Amino acid sequence: MLSQPRRCACLLACLAAGALSAEPPADPAAWMRELVVRHGLEARESELAEWIDARLETHEVGRNARLFDAAMAEPLAFAAPLGAFAKRFVGAAPMPWQERLALALRQWAGQYDVEGDCDRGSLGPARDLDHAVAQVRALAEAAAQPYGRALGKRARQRLAADYAEAGNILRDRVVVALGWRERRRLRRFLGRLAAADAGAVLCSAMAWTRLTDANWLSRLRELIAAHPDADADIVLRAQTPFGDITVGGRADARMRSANVLFHADLAGDDFYGLEAPADFAGKPQFIVDFAGEDEYASALPGGYAGGVGRTALLVDFAGDDIYRAAAHAQGSAVLGVGALIDLGGNDRYAADSHAQGAATFGAGLLLDARGDDRYRVRAMGQGMGLTHGLGALLDLGGNDSYVATGTGQTNYGTPGLADTWSQGVGRGARGIAPGGIGVLADHAGDDRYDAGSFSQGGAYYQAVGLLLDRGAGNDVLNGSRYNAGWGAHGGVGLFANAAGDDRYSTRHVVAAGLAWDYSLAMFRDDAGDDHYRLGAFSLGAAAHGAVAWFLDLAGNDRYAGADRPAARYAEQPNFALFVDRGGDRDTWQGKEPARPSCEFGAEQGFALWLASGAETLPECAAGPEPIP
Repeated sequence: MLSQPRRCACLLACLAAGALSAEPPADPAAWMRELVVRHGLEARESELAEWIDARLETHEVGRNARLFDAAMAEPLAFAAPLGAFAKRFVGAAPMPWQERLALALRQWAGQYDVEGDCDRGSLGPARDLDHAVAQVRALAEAAAQPYGRALGKRARQRLAADYAEAGNILRDRVVVALGWRERRRLRRFLGRLAAADAGAVLCSAMAWTRLTDANWLSRLRELIAAHPDADADIVLRAQTPFGDITVGGRADARMRSANVLFHADLAGDDFYGLEAPADFAGKPQFIVDFAGEDEYASALPGGYAGGVGRTALLVDFAGDDIYRAAAHAQGSAVLGVGALIDLGGNDRYAADSHAQGAATFGAGLLLDARGDDRYRVRAMGQGMGLTHGLGALLDLGGNDSYVATGTGQTNYGTPGLADTWSQGVGRGARGIAPGGIGVLADHAGDDRYDAGSFSQGGAYYQAVGLLLDRGAGNDVLNGSRYNAGWGAHGGVGLFANAAGDDRYSTRHVVAAGLAWDYSLAMFRDDAGDDHYRLGAFSLGAAAHGAVAWFLDLAGNDRYAGADRPAARYAEQPNFALFVDRGGDRDTWQGKEPARPSCEFGAEQGFALWLASGAETLPECAAGPEPIP
């Protein structure tokens, strides 16, 4: 049984407000509370909470499960810890990338109630390159020992044997569509991951990430530049029981290795072909490249910045770089930590799946500090959290493009559509295990998001998903079924866009604030003249004991292609809200919208439509009033 979760009075809207700006143009939380109190809906709210609570299944003990439980036990409230994490992790305040990495580790560790009493002694600057090699070797040993405690030799062998098969199941399939043999294999794999000592895995990661110390890296760069062979491709090479340590100079180099422990490169346009089978042995990896236009390629799962059974870090300081990978790379993790940090340049990222900020029983992070970047993944990436995982993609500047292509046909059988599970999505294995936390946050620029079904700020089965665009650019978002702020089967999803004249569209239905089956969902756009072209059951729609909000807080907006907003469906109690506050020239299906109105349903909860720039909530009649 879960312990009583910590509660707060902050609505789901508070999470969006805290993540986007300190002083949002409106206070959705106050509006929601005024709405509930004015119309005597407290009893309806309690009824919805009780109905949901009665249908919650027992799930694993852990902070992420408690976050979900707290949200669903009070449908108009949200748990404080995730809101605080999102505000800091994607906040506007400048933060060194080392601190963001440490924050991600702490958030992931919190899901396990790990105290984090690991030895984090300071790492002093190296006296010379030989001393730097000795420091790396000592930290490799410090990281390998606790990971060895987390998994015995036989457990490692079993996990490695199950990894490829279970990975293929998770990559493409919705769990409810699996046969009994596949479900049994998936349960076995997740059970073995859960049996590992999470505290020991965390201590292993904490030990290895001491190499990210800014002073140590700066001193290392000085030592390489001062070496007599600094113009060569390889300056130094050493072998250890944990892998090879190499130091590169200014020359262009081509590296191909399956046994890299540590590599530092001073400059040059380098090629890294890194191949290593996933063995869950806990041997860490760290690659740091200080300059040059580099290419990183891996055709096997668990490539560079792929923390599959280990901690794997890649830091690239400058240059227009190319990243290509199969699965579990580019900031991905399975029972470990994987982080890719790119601090400059117009970069290109391409991967098959479980990449670009994705994790299962671990933390996967991709942080790009600046540049016009292009991200492309087939499925399961770009901020995706599976069971006990935190997957996050943060882009801090530039005009960026995010594409999740998918392959084959969607689970619904709709021709021409594919499931992609990407771009700020949490996903659980329905009926088997709760999901994790997925975050995609973009801080600036005119950005484009394109994905298939189940993507773009949403969550499926006891999971949490966030897509936050903090910039003032004019953004374009194209999705399919379930996109732009959605929750399904116990998911909590948020999409929030700070400003700009944005365009939102879907290739099918259910988008922009859609909650289904005891879920929570919010879509929020703070400013700009926006254009919405959406399908049915969108714009704040709730079904089967769910809560959904759609908030557009400023601008002259256009709505086309969707059914009426604030829809509610099925006999269970629901709560659906559509609010368009700003602008006096909004249009609905090409016509001026009708007056603000609201609707009550005796068995179906409450739905509100507020539009045409109205500044106050409408006085609603006691009985049902159809929405035009």
